[in-house]
Formats: sequence, C-alpha cells, structure tokens
Amino acid sequence: MRTGVIIYVISGVEPMERTADMEDLESRANYPGADETCLACSEAEVSWGWWRMVAKGLRRVECVSARYDERHRAVVTRGAPLRLCG
Repeated sequence: MRTGVIIYVISGVEPMERTADMEDLESRANYPGADETCLACSEAEVSWGWWRMVAKGLRRVECVSARYDERHRAVVTRGAPLRLCG
C-alpha cells in the first residue's frame, strides 16, 4: 500500500507564503516511510494535497504538523502523524 504524508507547517514564519524558497523546501521534504510528501501552509493546501494524493492512487494518507526553522531553513516535524484515510 502506497503512503503519502502531508507536512503541515503551522508555525515558524507568519504567514508562511509560497515563494521560490518554499518550492525548493518542498522538493527536499521527505518523511520516513512515505512514498510521496506534500508541504502545506494552510488548511486549503492540506485539503488539496489530500485530494491530489488520493487521485494519484495513494491508499494511505497521513498529516503531520511541523514548524519552519528559519535559522536552519528547514521544516521540523513534531508529533505523530494523523491518518486521514487508508
């Protein structure tokens, strides 16, 4: 079963907006055990990422919260992922 993880950035930079740096960060985002990851900065992006993963055929989709560490220019996940489907 293929697994997708949505990394939801909820703190760090207010507001977290899509920029060229954000696109680069998303291309480097990964999560252990995930076949595909998506970086989200709003509830709408979480919904879009979930829909996109299901449409691609991923049967298990999870969401994990994260914060943006501006000093290291990295996304740091926190807590356990929440299963959205599958």
